[in-house]
Amino acid sequence: MAGERADGDARSGDRRTAAEARERVNVAIRLVRYEGYKAAGIHAVVDAAAVALVINLALTVLGLPLPGPENTRQAVAVAVGLLAGLVEFVARVRVPLVERFEEVNPEVREALRTARDAARAGAETRVAARLYEDVLAGLREASSSDLVSTRRIAGTVVLVMVLSVVTVQASVVGIDLTDSPVDEDVPEDERENEYGGLEDGDDILGEETDVGNGSDDLDAVVGGSGSGGDSGESTDRTYNSGGFSATGSYDAQQSGFAPSDEVENADIIREYSVRIRDEDS
Repeated sequence: MAGERADGDARSGDRRTAAEARERVNVAIRLVRYEGYKAAGIHAVVDAAAVALVINLALTVLGLPLPGPENTRQAVAVAVGLLAGLVEFVARVRVPLVERFEEVNPEVREALRTARDAARAGAETRVAARLYEDVLAGLREASSSDLVSTRRIAGTVVLVMVLSVVTVQASVVGIDLTDSPVDEDVPEDERENEYGGLEDGDDILGEETDVGNGSDDLDAVVGGSGSGGDSGESTDRTYNSGGFSATGSYDAQQSGFAPSDEVENADIIREYSVRIRDEDS
């Protein structure tokens, strides 16, 4: 009786030990999944930042008109980046995370898979307890760092930095690869009169040509100071504005012309003209 009691106590103790080990294995598996979620989140956040900067730079360079306040472009870029990050996160966590952990830790792959199957089946034998302990010891030596692609994360971070600098420069310089948007509220005739910047002088003045000399010789004398006569006396040449201006007067400038040629038989012509006037009167 004593031997049977002792054997029963041993089996009961082994069962409790196996149950505790099985529970620890289940906790370890949950932690493995948690590490997979963290790795997926790191990739999603970094890629979302890169996508947001790419969209912001594209909208800045293309100069696409967006309704709303001035920060609408940044809001659209952030929204697209968050959507891209969410899609990537969901795609990554849909892959079985424990299997992914087993791929980067091949030394515990077979034991962890067997322990998972035994824990799901509720095995609490002495052999199962020994298996659980071996798996827990192996998990202590395993690492989840390989779940994160260090090379890809580093490349994406460098890309984010470059995009940030380029976006700032594009905003400061005002790079725009498209034509200025047309305001539909402005009539078409007024759009044509809008200032569009300096144009080429050749397009305005036309082609350069040589001006020919005229064929008529004209004599002209530019008037002087307005004084008349040989006596040197100055003549007042001022006149009123005549209603063209409210007040004040203006100085007239006398124009002179070269004397005409002498008329032949001027005396006869003068006498004939006098006789005609006398007869008319």
